Amino acid sequence: MKTVEKGICIITLSDNYDHQEVAFSMFNALYPKYNVYNIGLTNQKNPRSPITEHSFYYNAPRRPGINKQTFRFKTLFQIVKKINSLNVEYVYFESEHIWNALIMLFIHKRFKKVEVIHDVIPHSDSKGKTLANKVTCKLADYVLIRNEKYKEELMKRYKVKEENIIIMPLWRYYPQLETKTDNKEFLFFGRIRKYKGIDNMVKLAKMCPKISFNVVGSPDEESKPQVEQLQKMKNVKVIDYEVSDEEMEKHFKNAKAVILPYESATQSGVIVDAYKYSKPVIAFNVGAITEQVNDGKTGYLVTPGNLEEFKEKIEKINKMSKEEITKMQQQSYQFGYKLYSAQENSKNFIQRFLK
Repeated sequence: MKTVEKGICIITLSDNYDHQEVAFSMFNALYPKYNVYNIGLTNQKNPRSPITEHSFYYNAPRRPGINKQTFRFKTLFQIVKKINSLNVEYVYFESEHIWNALIMLFIHKRFKKVEVIHDVIPHSDSKGKTLANKVTCKLADYVLIRNEKYKEELMKRYKVKEENIIIMPLWRYYPQLETKTDNKEFLFFGRIRKYKGIDNMVKLAKMCPKISFNVVGSPDEESKPQVEQLQKMKNVKVIDYEVSDEEMEKHFKNAKAVILPYESATQSGVIVDAYKYSKPVIAFNVGAITEQVNDGKTGYLVTPGNLEEFKEKIEKINKMSKEEITKMQQQSYQFGYKLYSAQENSKNFIQRFLK
């Protein structure tokens, strides 16, 4: 029998920029020193998608649930054939996708399968993720989640044994530290949804008429009325579509701080991106966000639903001196780099999967 090499194939079939960033940044941190491969979608949104002899892209379904593209079985079996040809120990699925389950069923039994669950409790608009989570948790050898807080819920909801749970934080590629003290805008970034507090964003904009806000992201139908309200406000600039990587970087760099008035959350990739660009955050203390914010150093945690307290924190950061905001920016970057950079997390990844 052929000896299996220590190695891993990192897969994301998600059209989500964040999922692609997590998968690609880890691959780039490991390749070519380690036996690592990546599989993804054609027409990537992320400009850092690897172009190497170990990188393969397919025209697979771009959403996690069931649709007519789900039955594109010729492509599915091309992916299975490619994975079966790789001499690696682990097959790692970065994002929820119903094809993950089919791939797990058809690849060789010798592979150890790792499924990442980002939202242990899926949001109400994520029925496809709920189905994908249930099926893949049953088929995977290990389930990886992004924080300690939801371990018990994972065990209860998806019947995953504790010894089969891996906990690793979100990560991104982190550039060098860059601080800027003359910014004036407070940034609300990401897909605009009710659970992300778009109603709270409207209220905060009204409560802080002298503060400039930048709202950037694509709204769903439910959130469009709130976006229309924001567009009419003089202190709010709205970019109501999914921006490019270059635009995203510009918005974060131009922000004084990033705000997350979320009604609910598991963890937030927006916080990881904020620290990446050395920006402090103000967030309601919901879900596992408490694990992501060092209160008073990398931003502020606010009592859930307390808009008056949220307003006070916005005004506090807005009034900071250059020295104070520079210090908080440095602390945000350093905290983020240690916990969330691909560069640092590659050490744990190597220890867990490649040694």
